[in-house]
Amino acid sequence: MILGTSLRKSPIAHRFIYYTVVFSLFITIISTAIQLYRDYNAELKRIHSELEQIEDVHLPSLSAALWASNTQLLQTSIEGILQIRDIQYVEVRDEERLWAHAGDVKGRNNIQRVYAMDYLYRNRDIDIGKLMVNVSLDGVHQRLYDKVWEILVSNAVKIALVAIFIYILFYQLVARHLSAIAMFSENHDPVLNNALLTLDRSGKIKDELDAVVSSINDMHTRLGEQILIANQQRHYLSQTLNSIGDAVITTDNKGNVLSLNPVAEQLTGWTSEEAKAQSLKTIFPIVDASTRESIENPVEKVLTTGKTIYLNNHTTLISKSGKEYQIADSAAPIRSEDKILGMVLVFNDVTEQYKIRRELDDSISLLKKVTARVPGMVYQFELDADGNMSFPYMSDAVNQLYHLSVEEIKEDVNRIFSVTHPDDVQKLNDSIFESARNFSPWKLEYRICDKDGKVRWLYGDSVPEKVADGKILWHGFVTDITEKKEAEERLRRTQKMDALGKLTGGIAHDYNNMLGVVLGYSDLLINTVDAQSKEYKYIEQIRHAGERGAKLTKKLLAFSKGKSSDEEILNVNALIAEERHMLERTLTARITLNLKL
Repeated sequence: MILGTSLRKSPIAHRFIYYTVVFSLFITIISTAIQLYRDYNAELKRIHSELEQIEDVHLPSLSAALWASNTQLLQTSIEGILQIRDIQYVEVRDEERLWAHAGDVKGRNNIQRVYAMDYLYRNRDIDIGKLMVNVSLDGVHQRLYDKVWEILVSNAVKIALVAIFIYILFYQLVARHLSAIAMFSENHDPVLNNALLTLDRSGKIKDELDAVVSSINDMHTRLGEQILIANQQRHYLSQTLNSIGDAVITTDNKGNVLSLNPVAEQLTGWTSEEAKAQSLKTIFPIVDASTRESIENPVEKVLTTGKTIYLNNHTTLISKSGKEYQIADSAAPIRSEDKILGMVLVFNDVTEQYKIRRELDDSISLLKKVTARVPGMVYQFELDADGNMSFPYMSDAVNQLYHLSVEEIKEDVNRIFSVTHPDDVQKLNDSIFESARNFSPWKLEYRICDKDGKVRWLYGDSVPEKVADGKILWHGFVTDITEKKEAEERLRRTQKMDALGKLTGGIAHDYNNMLGVVLGYSDLLINTVDAQSKEYKYIEQIRHAGERGAKLTKKLLAFSKGKSSDEEILNVNALIAEERHMLERTLTARITLNLKL
């Protein structure tokens, strides 16, 4: 009973027997067809042989009986021929009458043979009639048909017996052991059970099943070890994910959630069990912190492109309870060779950092607004132990002072020194290192040169402090004092001119007194000499020089009192002609004065 049940549960045995029976039937049909063909040809040869025997044995006696017109003998002879198998009709006739016949012609599958009946008379063959024999093939066909059934039935019995034997033999040798192997592989736990696979077999000869059993036992042993290692790694990975401070969400290749670690559960408001099989979009809704517009979920882009995606710095996560968190995250594909199995999303809560950053941005914005109203540049200047200089911070006013952008100076601090006046570069360097050496405030007035060659004055004031790694950091400002310098220069010149005016006024007053004497006496003398004499001309020149001196004295007095000179129209040609004599006397003999007026 158990054997029958087991046989019915062996599909491979069924297929094995099925193919065996089909092949046996095919061979039986082919061999039967060949045998029937050979038997049919043998029957035809037998019939033709009997017909030839009739010609050789019966035809001479029938010809003699016909010659003698012995009807009784003819009838007896043809009835004897009719007893031959498959012959159904025989007749003897000549041109005038039917002498004898026996049997009937039935069916269409017949062979008919007609023999000429000759009689030797006086050494001459005389045609006396004809013998016709009709052979039916129905008997041949019936015998072949019966033989087919005999062959098929006998072969079917043999095939059935062989199939049953092979079926039982196959089950005993193979199928039941395969079932045992399948049951062992299905029910055996390589981790909890260390039992080995054994087959209920007798005999000491090793065969393929023993090799299969050995391979399966080795495979189960290795599989148990690998499962144990995988479980340990899975447990270690789970513990690691649960221990890290970042939130981690994993999905499959369709974007459905597989797991959340505790931090992710806390931030999203979903438990791992609740979120499992949910779409990531459902448990991870994110918006832009500034615009409040929804941000495209990274899962589709990661699974489509296979690239790691980073969200911007203004991403807000809305938890299940409605609480909002500022997050920083990245999403990366989980790969197995070239196949994307899913995605891992790692993010963390940066709400406090975001708040601090916003406060810092507000402070920087306020600082920029304040420094924008400061007359000059506010800065931080840093000097390290190796003498390298940098500007950690500079207000935008640096562009107004140096005509250089903040980026240009941060890229190369030496650009500051490149616009410094060549005469002040060394002074600027020395003042910086002096302040660093003595740790004293840095104050300096120095000049810079604009691109158009204009020189401007700057004043810098800063206080140093020590920072990490032996660096020194100055906090201070630089402002443009060009207008102040120009005002001081104008004041200095004004003071000089005021002193010069007072001195000039005193000198002009004394000089005017002396000119009064010269002009008075020249007027007295000119009236005592002849107008055509040389003395008159000399006196005229003295009086003219005195008048010019009086005019100059008048201008000096006006300058000393801060009054502007009266405007008057002058004839330049006449003025130069008047001064020609004086100019000629001031020149050396090698210089000739030529006037073209």
